[in-house]
Amino acid sequence: MKFNYKNILFFASLATFGLVSCDTDFLDVTPPSEIASEQVWTDGALSEAFVTGIYSGLQQGGFSEQMLASLSDEAVFTHTGRNINTVNEGSLSPSNLGWVDDTYGWSPMYQRIRSTNIAIQNLKTATFTDETLKSRLMGEAYFLRAYYYHQLVRYYGSVPLITKVYDLNEDYAVARNTFEECVSFIVTNADSAAMLLEGKTLVKGRATKEAALALKSRILLYAASDLHDIPTAKAKSSVIAAYAKPEFLGYLS
Repeated sequence: MKFNYKNILFFASLATFGLVSCDTDFLDVTPPSEIASEQVWTDGALSEAFVTGIYSGLQQGGFSEQMLASLSDEAVFTHTGRNINTVNEGSLSPSNLGWVDDTYGWSPMYQRIRSTNIAIQNLKTATFTDETLKSRLMGEAYFLRAYYYHQLVRYYGSVPLITKVYDLNEDYAVARNTFEECVSFIVTNADSAAMLLEGKTLVKGRATKEAALALKSRILLYAASDLHDIPTAKAKSSVIAAYAKPEFLGYLS
């Protein structure tokens, strides 16, 4: 059989029409392993699962495979190629700070803080009906946000306080808050957590009112150190005395 160009164009047009006119609804499906973000806050179990995931930032309090003691001269980590023994090896430098655990890493902490902001923002308008669960999850989110900021302040001094959920193409430049502002923010979040968690049924492994108050006590204890009393610290340290932004390190008065 011989085809001329007209035949070819006819069948090509027919095939194209068939493809365009067919029903493509079968392509619009929800992946079985994923849940749309807007659905999370309509279901109590899904909301709880989201908040549970934020706890992963706690790590093991420094007791992971590579223990923090190996960052000093207190211990030596014997597995090779892990770059945690920088002090013992004499290789510590501005360009080689060694291994950084997620529990005090800048980026991991802010990733968890973003998750707490997402939870706090969405739990306020969540549509599932269990108000007790909603209140507990909100309290846990405030506790976790306070904890992760407390970790950042412990290791870096004052940091930018982020309380909103950024979208794409926004201005991400944020000014660094003062040390005093950071401590006050952590205390406020711990107080909110304690209030929301008061009287709630204890869930093993999750934040409680007592945990929130203990965190508040801890950050206030750190803040009360002479290291963060700038007039005292300046008198004892030429480095702090020469620092141009002492409000990032402690209380000016």
